Amino acid sequence: MNTERKSLSFRDVLAQHGVSGIDVKRAHKIGSAMQNQIRRAMQMFAQTVTDEQAMEIADLYPAWEAGKAYAVGTIVKYGESADGETRLYRVVQEHTSQADCGPDTAPALFSKIGFTEKGVPILTQKE
Repeated sequence: MNTERKSLSFRDVLAQHGVSGIDVKRAHKIGSAMQNQIRRAMQMFAQTVTDEQAMEIADLYPAWEAGKAYAVGTIVKYGESADGETRLYRVVQEHTSQADCGPDTAPALFSKIGFTEKGVPILTQKE
């Protein structure tokens, strides 16, 4: 008995279920919209976790952007530590961000999450 399974493309799976032609384009569009909504829901949830939990899911957070209005408590990712770990920052003062004033240079606007002052991730420190 042959137990090998052939990997099917998205199009093949849809065809097996009677979906073809223009329906494939529509299915891709719906799938993409759902992925975006799931990612947004995860980002919303990620704003409610503890700092320790936030470090475990750091790449879910939205990247910091210049020219964006930020509310107090919002968490964003910006840069990496020397170990290649994503750095997270919490907004401590409501503001609209500016290109020359990123989270790493504006302690009055952002507090660093999960890293020592030397950039060592708190989760990986030896006790």
